[in-house]
Amino acid sequence: MKIAESLEDALRQAIEMENQGRCHYMALASATDDPELERLFQELAVAEDEHRKRFVEILYNEVLLENVPPEEAGNLGTVTCTVTGGRDRGHHAAKTPDDVAAGILEALEMEKESRDLYTRRAAEAVDLDLARFYEALAAEEHGHWLALKRAYEDIAE
Repeated sequence: MKIAESLEDALRQAIEMENQGRCHYMALASATDDPELERLFQELAVAEDEHRKRFVEILYNEVLLENVPPEEAGNLGTVTCTVTGGRDRGHHAAKTPDDVAAGILEALEMEKESRDLYTRRAAEAVDLDLARFYEALAAEEHGHWLALKRAYEDIAE
């Protein structure tokens, strides 16, 4: 993934990553027959959307200085997720247990990329509050990674 050259670029990149994660988890939730996995994927999709909303608010209110109210910011920067026959990130059509396992492996890599990005952003931040924000996001992404790792281990048994 391209390295962001500014805070605006970094936020737009993060919004895109969160949208991709949300779509991926929605596709996995609809593909699994396991109610526990479906719930996990749905929860992760919601968490990714919450991250996107926070990034949109920061982008518009603190970087672009457009003062967008939170209720409007929630709709900005979102994408419609479509489950297709393709295996593109964010549009994974898992139909078998092996496909769900492959989807979890993709999700593990996505969460790792997000965690690493937010960890770098925290280290680069000159504002202490922004650094703490990125550190908290990195910790959340790590928590997602751990939940997915447990799910993968459970289905691999």
